[in-house]
Amino acid sequence: MSHPHSQVPSSPAKPPSRLRTLLARFGRPLLFVLGAIALATLIGKLGPLVVWNALKGAGIWLPLIFLLDLAWLTVEGGAILMLYGSDAKKIPKVAWVEATLIHFTTFVVVPMGRASAEVARAGLMGKYVGTSKAAASGVLMQSFTLISNATLSVCSLLFVWVGARSIPLRGAIGLNIAITGVLGLGAYLLLRHVKIGGSLGRFFSKLSHAGPQLDENIQESRRRHLPALAICFSGRTLQTLQYGVIFIAITGSVDFLDAFTAQGIQLVSRTLGDAVPNQVGVTETAFAAGAQALGLAAHPEKAVAIALLARLSNLSVAGLCALLVQVLPRVSPLQETSS
Repeated sequence: MSHPHSQVPSSPAKPPSRLRTLLARFGRPLLFVLGAIALATLIGKLGPLVVWNALKGAGIWLPLIFLLDLAWLTVEGGAILMLYGSDAKKIPKVAWVEATLIHFTTFVVVPMGRASAEVARAGLMGKYVGTSKAAASGVLMQSFTLISNATLSVCSLLFVWVGARSIPLRGAIGLNIAITGVLGLGAYLLLRHVKIGGSLGRFFSKLSHAGPQLDENIQESRRRHLPALAICFSGRTLQTLQYGVIFIAITGSVDFLDAFTAQGIQLVSRTLGDAVPNQVGVTETAFAAGAQALGLAAHPEKAVAIALLARLSNLSVAGLCALLVQVLPRVSPLQETSS
């Protein structure tokens, strides 16, 4: 007869399969390589010189394009401050600038960039506002970004529809609305109405304290959710303006229809290629497929040039952000709290 206090030894955790291990290690690099090959193939098909000729006249517009690229994510940085509430005053300005620069760089160069960027920012801001509040604000921002994506996609779909443009593009934007809208709104409703942090705390001992605090911070900030979402949407609107400027730089003319059509294509490609760093190859292919919708059926190289110019801006500004992080004055972080 076994002793009443004896315990049956737990079976060792099943090691991950070889396939799963290989996918975790090489999956995203492989996607990047495949995207780069697709991009090279596309440019080769159109003609590198033809694509270059479409790009080379855009130089005068580059400062404004770069400025708008940084501006829309900086505006979103205001949304996270809104969610922090009065605790935002605890954050030194230099620390907020550093977090914004790192957020942008991570967003651009890392696979699943948005989620990775929010994790990075939460890690930095947790030193000042508390780990639970930083984490709660980060997951809220993820849902707000998806909702903003869906809302602006609705605007793009309306412009594409009114302009009687590509039916396949209407379907793609509609699918993007469904995916981002369901994920974003579903995540937000779960965060608001289900004590997800407390549930995690019951299953994971390391979250037994932080989980409930996550729920408390989400509920405490609920009056600031709508203003933060509005700020996120205004940031996406700035991005639409940027695509309008890029369209002018490549084609010499633009209207609201062109700007929103380009933004619609960009949002679709970002959703479809989220696992690929900076959506390499995915965005260019999407713009090539959407050339007719952009009124560029006779010049698909200009449609691809729009995507390439946006990528050049992304990577250039990300490089500048990484450089600026190195020269910012160091601040002594406050004692990290768990509140």
